[in-house]
Amino acid sequence: MLPIAEALGPDGHRFCSGWQLEAVDGSLKTARNLRDSWAATRDGPEPKSRRVETFEGGTLSFVFGPNQARDGYEIVTMNVNPPGRQGSDVR
Repeated sequence: MLPIAEALGPDGHRFCSGWQLEAVDGSLKTARNLRDSWAATRDGPEPKSRRVETFEGGTLSFVFGPNQARDGYEIVTMNVNPPGRQGSDVR
């Protein structure tokens, strides 16, 4: 992971935005499973999320995948993580 400030400059966090899935019964894994099930059927209550207030002090994480044309790897996506988050729960 890379600090947002190192990649985008000291004010780079101002250009990041996102929503974070709320835990269900204290578990983000349960929340993700319920969200995936809901997305497939639209049955039951819609999963709850909240806007991330700030990304100041946050990080960037990169997902790499194979690049068949160049016989190597490339960045597939980049996720911004608010401070204190080590995963990619922000969408």
